[in-house]
Amino acid sequence: MGADYYWRTIRFADINGDGKADICGRASGGLYCALSTGSSFTAPTFWTTGYSDAGGWAGAQYYWGTIEFPDLNGDGKADVCGRASGGLYCALSTGSSFTAPTYWTAGYSDAGGWAGAEYYWGTIHYPDLDGDGKADVCGRASGGLYCALSTGSSFTAPTYWTSAYSDPTGWVSADYYWRTIKYADLNGDGKTDVCGRASGGMYCSLSTGGAFTAPTFWTTGYSDAGGWAGAQYYWGTIELPDLDGDGKADVCGRASGGIYCALSTGGSFTPPAYRSSGYSDAGGWAGAQYYWGTIRYPDVNGDGRADVCGRASGGLYCAD
Repeated sequence: MGADYYWRTIRFADINGDGKADICGRASGGLYCALSTGSSFTAPTFWTTGYSDAGGWAGAQYYWGTIEFPDLNGDGKADVCGRASGGLYCALSTGSSFTAPTYWTAGYSDAGGWAGAEYYWGTIHYPDLDGDGKADVCGRASGGLYCALSTGSSFTAPTYWTSAYSDPTGWVSADYYWRTIKYADLNGDGKTDVCGRASGGMYCSLSTGGAFTAPTFWTTGYSDAGGWAGAQYYWGTIELPDLDGDGKADVCGRASGGIYCALSTGGSFTPPAYRSSGYSDAGGWAGAQYYWGTIRYPDVNGDGRADVCGRASGGLYCAD
């Protein structure tokens, strides 16, 4: 299975701009990627020697644990960023490799306090907040969600977009809350919004393009009372994919019986229901994190609807 600083970095992203989600992960020599043909993945190759073990990325999780693959410059190809000691360290995709990484901002640096608790650095993600096609960046700081916009070649200075999801409002209290903070376009306006699992269910805020609105509960599904404050192999799988291709992000998580999802109406989520009995407890997915922790919702066949994949003992296990 290998070390967690390898398998935990596996992500699905369209790195060549053909509309099909590809796959990348951090190996000892750098970022190791394979392209989707629509029915399988090609043999993986190294796309960059950046982010390698020799470059220090096999050390602390507050570095390798932040690697993601957003489209930073809006060209339709997913790029790569990770948090290094000096800030966010990013490389652009050429369609067949990544350029040499450079710092895009000194925000989110070790000196700024982001090498400390995981409930800060572990929330760094790259949503398109203003709908310009370029991925921006947000992380949960003590005072709320701290975000910076992409210019296409760097990030602007970070500012607070909301004081919700802050330490004083309880989001530092348990990992089954702060670890579930995700970003997706919930209402189909092209701007990425935010949701997190609170005690009462999924708690969401819309983006205005310059800030987040006050959060409200979009569903009481996935609540503490519903059992989602228990095992991480349930709450740790919550994501916001667009299941029906309507441009509005829905919500899914792995429950005991399989993949449990609710659709977005643009202002709330419908009651959750099982979409698949695959990935169930009975199927062995309540065991090791190197299986359930890889469950993601890429569009692997390019039909505009999110599919589901996870790493099983025999390789990648996907359903559309």
